[in-house]
Amino acid sequence: MHLSILDPHSSFRTPQRRWVLLLLTVDLVGGALGCRSASGPVDIQWGAETCDHCRMLITDPQFAGQYRLDDGTVRKFDDIVCLVRSYRRETPRVVGAWVMDETGRWTPVQEVWYVRSDRWQGPMGGPWRAFRTPPESDDSNRPVRWSDLMKDEAVRR
Repeated sequence: MHLSILDPHSSFRTPQRRWVLLLLTVDLVGGALGCRSASGPVDIQWGAETCDHCRMLITDPQFAGQYRLDDGTVRKFDDIVCLVRSYRRETPRVVGAWVMDETGRWTPVQEVWYVRSDRWQGPMGGPWRAFRTPPESDDSNRPVRWSDLMKDEAVRR
């Protein structure tokens, strides 16, 4: 004898079947939404959340960054300098990292160019900004990649 909650001739009563189907649907939808949000960047509430490195309010998107750890924890930063300093300590556990680029989109840290300039200053005094397309520059502020930024002595302090 084959019994199934989906079989209309089964011994399960109709209300029971509806509840089981509802719970399965909620579980599947919830799981799908959870998977999507657990892999990419999250929204930052500008002016309401604090930097996980320096504890200052995160207010300026053009300097912001974030990364996700292997347990799903997301660390958020007000300045690329704070991001780099914290990232170095947790590198083995980082599963994804993003910065806000010049277009206002979260972009993986390895896909942007970083430019150091005296024309801007991040919340922690950091001179770095991220650009999807590198702006024209002279030798003093040539664009670098994430791997170069991670080696920068000025960010180590």
